[in-house]
Amino acid sequence: LKPTLQIIANISMIPKTKWIIKSKQRVRIHVGTQELLARVVLLKSPLKAGESGNILIQFEALAVVAMDDRFVIRSYSPMDTIGGGIVLDANPKGTVKSQKLWAKELVVKPDERYLQFINRELNDPHTLNEWFKFYHISNQTLKSVIIKNKLRITKGKPFIYSDDNLDKCKSIIINYIEDFHKDQPYQKFMKGEELKGKSNFKNNWFDFVLSELITKREVKQIQVGYALANYGLELSDKDQKNTDIIIKIIDCFNYEPVTINLLVEESKLPSKKVLELLHVLKGLEKVTNIAEGLWSSRLKIDEISGKLKQYFAKSDKLSVVKFKDLTNLTRKSVIPLLEYFDRQKITIRDGNERLKGEAL
Repeated sequence: LKPTLQIIANISMIPKTKWIIKSKQRVRIHVGTQELLARVVLLKSPLKAGESGNILIQFEALAVVAMDDRFVIRSYSPMDTIGGGIVLDANPKGTVKSQKLWAKELVVKPDERYLQFINRELNDPHTLNEWFKFYHISNQTLKSVIIKNKLRITKGKPFIYSDDNLDKCKSIIINYIEDFHKDQPYQKFMKGEELKGKSNFKNNWFDFVLSELITKREVKQIQVGYALANYGLELSDKDQKNTDIIIKIIDCFNYEPVTINLLVEESKLPSKKVLELLHVLKGLEKVTNIAEGLWSSRLKIDEISGKLKQYFAKSDKLSVVKFKDLTNLTRKSVIPLLEYFDRQKITIRDGNERLKGEAL
């Protein structure tokens, strides 16, 4: 059992007591062999003789109690028995404000309360063993709760969850992806790490919810991210014209990579818009990012690859000078191109020369 400084409990005042329990009142709690000094925090008006209700109990020192433990409440001084109670939550989470809200919801009946705890762990469902330790109940009791409430258990690490909770989590994921598509209409996917951070789901549960969405074809995985299954890039008429302008500028330079600054200058578009549309064109395989800030036509890169294939059919090694002859470019332009082909494994650098790469 984990020691605690506070619990949520349901208490019942004895019918004939003259005592009235008020918020922040100091009391004695007798549970098992322990006598614990504590203060009560009420959720509503003071409790009088014969009344009952859920309250917070704040101990003055660490106490060892378990869920469903029964206890006796006595006044601090003089020491009179004024009521009894049952522990509903032996270690409530969060602030006093959130604990009070949780206390208002909790029911006394154990199996209904166990379900409340299971449903509460929306973004971090627990395993069977974790719930056994938390509740301090038998396997049979917990399994009867699972069967009665039609709860489900995942394979592998056996999380317990309800269909309602799974549906809520799926909606959370879908809403985040939808918002991303609205904010970034020309991005093909939302990165998995970003989505995980926003959802605040624990690792295994995040993976499970996404696998369910993918299986149901509501979400699709693209590289290291996710998109709605029916999502596709659709350029506005204005942006379609702007992409045509960008492609035309890049094509004018033939094999020579073009800088972002030059595209901004020639297109008269803001740099942010140019970069956004370049990534759209990259996704459509119309342009290629050669190096940081350098872009080329995908078609022209394929043409150069074809020239390299023909060259290596007759020669074993390619010098920078030979590559300049193949492309009619200056050394300033051929170096980033050669480095790009090295990264793509079309060529392999061997000192100042290139060999045929495995991707060619």
